[in-house]
Amino acid sequence: MVRIVFQRSGGFAGLPAPAQSLEIDSRQLQPDRARELERLVGDAALAGQPVPGKAAAAVRDGFQYHLRVEDDSRTDELVLSDGAIPAKLLPLVRWLSREVDARLREALRKREETEPG
Repeated sequence: MVRIVFQRSGGFAGLPAPAQSLEIDSRQLQPDRARELERLVGDAALAGQPVPGKAAAAVRDGFQYHLRVEDDSRTDELVLSDGAIPAKLLPLVRWLSREVDARLREALRKREETEPG
């Protein structure tokens, strides 16, 4: 079991973190997606990553990420910036960012369907 709270902020548009937040629990995913997420978390080797703090401003107009990962035995928190994400963490951050993007697109689609016009 893996539970993740992921917040992405900044970027070119400077969207606030609430618009780009995600809470995800592997127990609520399809089995193949749950295994993929759990594998990415395992591959990220979170225990060896730096403790949270202010992320370095690595890329102009880049994103900052706040990541809290809980599993059966531990909780890890990280603050990261584009251009300064350790290679082991990059696949997990990309997976979570795609999830945020998909949810934002779905929310926009639903809003467009309900707006008169």
